[in-house]
Amino acid sequence: MLKKDHSSTFLAGKSISKSEPIFEVLGNLDELIISLSLCFSFSNSEETKTLIEKIQKELIKVGAFLSTGKEGELLGTFIEELKEAIKKYKREDLKDFVLPRTREDSFIHLSRTKTRTFERSVIRLKSKQLDSLIEYLNLLSQLLFWLAVK
Repeated sequence: MLKKDHSSTFLAGKSISKSEPIFEVLGNLDELIISLSLCFSFSNSEETKTLIEKIQKELIKVGAFLSTGKEGELLGTFIEELKEAIKKYKREDLKDFVLPRTREDSFIHLSRTKTRTFERSVIRLKSKQLDSLIEYLNLLSQLLFWLAVK
């Protein structure tokens, strides 16, 4: 028999209500990481798979930071790497939104929307400490758009 689910849990060594905004943020992060796994699974490009795996590993570090509050090497040089990747994949000829037509493109667009959801939930935390994460997520969304229409 299942034990009764309590409305609180431990996070960063403290008992916190599951209704706290941080749990929405962590749930959105989890959804993003899993949606990126779908992108990885359906990609035919080793280059794309390598990039997606790198993003996932960076997001796991973000989750650890959000869960513990302990500063680590959060995002490091990855913001600059995202900017470079955007330059690589950006299409200057694209004037209209392109509807996804393949499974791979659809899952990349799904991950892009999950990134935006995660970004909005991080913004609602209203913490200056998260400014670099918000910048990272904005760039990640851009990169995923360009990957989907390449």
